[in-house]
Amino acid sequence: MPGVLYRSRDGLSEFEEGPQLFNPGMRHSAILRRGQRLYVFWTARGDAPERIWVSTIDMAGNWMSWRESAPVEVLRALTPLSVKTHVHAACATSSRARTSVMTRW
Repeated sequence: MPGVLYRSRDGLSEFEEGPQLFNPGMRHSAILRRGQRLYVFWTARGDAPERIWVSTIDMAGNWMSWRESAPVEVLRALTPLSVKTHVHAACATSSRARTSVMTRW
């Protein structure tokens, strides 16, 4: 289940289930530990356009009482309309930009 934490003494066996954080719509996730703060980067089912979110978890104290912070949007996929806008903006800057942008498409 997404968002469920597990721990193990050796990281290979005898995992103990901990708290369930986030929501059931959580999809992909990655973590970055900095001291006692855990940064969790994740995506959510149903986001359109797709986004990457980040929440933090303060790892001090009993792990069963850990809670995630409110999510902050880190990155959002471009929609077809915004890609078109970027192409037009690049084309308007110079003929060199126009040539390089058009040859990529």
